[in-house]
Amino acid sequence: MESVLRAWIEREPDLTLSELPERLAIQGVLIKPGALWRQLNKRNLTFKNPCTQASEDLRQARRPWVEALPGIDVEKLAFIDETWTSTT
Repeated sequence: MESVLRAWIEREPDLTLSELPERLAIQGVLIKPGALWRQLNKRNLTFKNPCTQASEDLRQARRPWVEALPGIDVEKLAFIDETWTSTT
């Protein structure tokens, strides 16, 4: 099945993680997205959707931020957990 997944991802790099289990189900393989992700990860079979790949201008805009990261005082960072935040 690994070769099938590799072929799909190579041919269609814009496939989403939720589409892969649907395709596998047609092949008779039932797997949930989380379990599939772990299997893909184990096999170093990764992919990115085009919408998550930064364009060149976005990479250029991020560069100063990335370069400033090593100088950030981690003691001054605050992390906000928005897990149960509602936008309604």
